[in-house]
Amino acid sequence: MMINIKEINNKCENHFGYILSGGTDRAMLLKHFGYKHKQDFRPQANFYDNYDEDMVHCKWCEFIGENPIHPYSLIKSTKAFAECENLEIFRNSIRTNEELQDSVSGRIIEKLLEMHMRDTGQKTYTTIQVKESVKERYGNNCFLSNEPNPEIDHIFALDLGWPLTPKNACPLGKHKNSSKRATLPIDYFTPEQLEKLSKLSGYTLEELKTQTYNFTFWDWLDENWDKAVEYIDSRKALKSSGGKEKVKTKLLKIITSTKKMRNNIDNI
Repeated sequence: MMINIKEINNKCENHFGYILSGGTDRAMLLKHFGYKHKQDFRPQANFYDNYDEDMVHCKWCEFIGENPIHPYSLIKSTKAFAECENLEIFRNSIRTNEELQDSVSGRIIEKLLEMHMRDTGQKTYTTIQVKESVKERYGNNCFLSNEPNPEIDHIFALDLGWPLTPKNACPLGKHKNSSKRATLPIDYFTPEQLEKLSKLSGYTLEELKTQTYNFTFWDWLDENWDKAVEYIDSRKALKSSGGKEKVKTKLLKIITSTKKMRNNIDNI
């Protein structure tokens, strides 16, 4: 089911009196339109009522003007709360200015990585190809918690200059993925988990314990800075999410940092 984010924003503004933004409003929506297991998932609750088998009455879809009677399979559940798939999509669309900037910055790094890989003759992958490879090697559940419906996570983070490839991807639940962010594998996984990850990913155990930045990419970016600037300046979305200069400054800081790291290693 497709939802119109702009129309829902208007409904929320009319209902709450302002346009929603940030983590507090995401939590507020879940409190208003999410479900508690002990309270809502009972035969006598209106959630089930007298509908056909596997059909439920969704208060979020009713609020946004969609058909409120839909399959239970569209309700995504966590330990504490459950929510309609449409509510999850909308809540994920709500961002603070900082989150918008991080999101756009990440997409820029992805594009620059793609340019680097093509420039240096490396194979690139579509998201579908990566997901199929991850599913084949890891299965359908989170690598850590075994929960269903995981997200595809960078083993070595995008912010460190690593692309999403079959080797650099593993399935993590949404909350695990959010907490990991740019943490290195050695600092996030247990020794036992690192050994298992090594067998499934294709990384050696030594790589998982010692690898940090993708120095090859940051060196390429330094040498091709004019290409990066041309691409960043072409991105209209940056104007509303923190500015082009902030993204350039972030990338230049990482380039400088990686140079210092190599100099320190060479001087040891």
